[in-house]
Amino acid sequence: MKLFRRHLTPLATDTTSSLNLPPLRMGLLTKLNLLTIGLISLTAIATTGFHLWQQWRDDSTELRQRGATALTMLAELSEFGLYTNNRAYLDAILDSLSAEGDLAYAVVVDARREPVATRRIADSSEPRSRRRCLPRCSCRPSEPRPARI
Repeated sequence: MKLFRRHLTPLATDTTSSLNLPPLRMGLLTKLNLLTIGLISLTAIATTGFHLWQQWRDDSTELRQRGATALTMLAELSEFGLYTNNRAYLDAILDSLSAEGDLAYAVVVDARREPVATRRIADSSEPRSRRRCLPRCSCRPSEPRPARI
């Protein structure tokens, strides 16, 4: 036994040792308080995450519904202009679109899928030099699926 004790004693040059700290004892009340604080924090984080996810999902759904409504209205209004091949009428319809809405770009295409009238709806306060160029429309876009935007 004396042989093992010699290895466990500190060296003569060590004056202080960090291993001599008393053990940390936590009482039952402290442990319950930490558990309560942890559960409250976890509940707050989970509730906030669920609320943000639900808000994102609802905003996306609402944006799609407003886009479908605007698309339906533009299709009904531009039908007469396409039938009579009246470009001034189609330009007037596209000019009437509000810049504060959710639309950024509108294209009226004919039966051959060629653009008849196009309009970029941008904020007028943005200088023309800072506006990004929109990609060109392909000549033959694929047929849209029914009830999809």
